[in-house]
Amino acid sequence: DYSESCNAKILTSLSIIDGQIDVDSLPKANVDLNKFEKYVLKENDVLMTTKSTKVKVSVANNLGDIPIIPIGGMIMIRTRPEMLDPYYLKIFLENKTGQELLKTIQTGTSIVNINIGSLKTLKVACPPIDKQAKVKEQYLLKLNELNKVRKELEKITEELSTIYDKSK
Repeated sequence: DYSESCNAKILTSLSIIDGQIDVDSLPKANVDLNKFEKYVLKENDVLMTTKSTKVKVSVANNLGDIPIIPIGGMIMIRTRPEMLDPYYLKIFLENKTGQELLKTIQTGTSIVNINIGSLKTLKVACPPIDKQAKVKEQYLLKLNELNKVRKELEKITEELSTIYDKSK
């Protein structure tokens, strides 16, 4: 069986939707985990796409038991949480100021790219950790609201698709 022989999941930028990783839909693969150990996602890693004018940013959480390996045009950032909360970094990179800063380090015209060396030079506004925690809390509350609305939308969409069948 294909799924039983696989020991990892593969993450591409397509699996990052509205800043969240859809862990359940990730394709599985059989890889040499020793070879890719340093690339395996850990809780609170920040992922950022590098090959797009619209940069996607996500914080890895609720990853499950199967190792996840990001591939193809993504940078993985491990912050020191006592200094820089991963969610705060995500929020910063996604806001207008962060997006403008990212544009200053993007290279290329037809294929836009961000390299890790340029990213390391980026100056992130870093308030005290308690203020970062408050920003994170506000963000997570709004994200929870978004997820509830998305589930309701899925439910309504499903109901719409069955109206005809129910009318018989």
